[in-house]
Amino acid sequence: MRMKPMLLLLLALCLVLGLCACTNTADGANQTADGKVTYRIKVVDEASKPMPNVMVQLCSDSCFPATTDQAGVAEFNLVEAEYKAAVTVMPAGYEAEAAEFRFPVGSYELTITLKPVSQGF
Repeated sequence: MRMKPMLLLLLALCLVLGLCACTNTADGANQTADGKVTYRIKVVDEASKPMPNVMVQLCSDSCFPATTDQAGVAEFNLVEAEYKAAVTVMPAGYEAEAAEFRFPVGSYELTITLKPVSQGF
């Protein structure tokens, strides 16, 4: 019955290797062994209330679409690069202050604040 110690050793080794395959970068983004990073876009209104079901995208050489969840967040697991973000389908009655947004230097998280459309009378 020397199988149990060997099995425990094998399980411990798998756990250690699994933890090494995913590390945290300085700002808390998950970076996997294959070089991908989790980019997060949060869409809020002027009162900082999360806006779910907003269509956003990240673009570099290619574009990657996503929809924000109930917390107003869309996540992208992509190779680290310089991406531009955009709201692709604006919620009714709202507008963005710009057509494109960039992540702050050294960050993988971006907050886009949407404002009510101004009524020009």
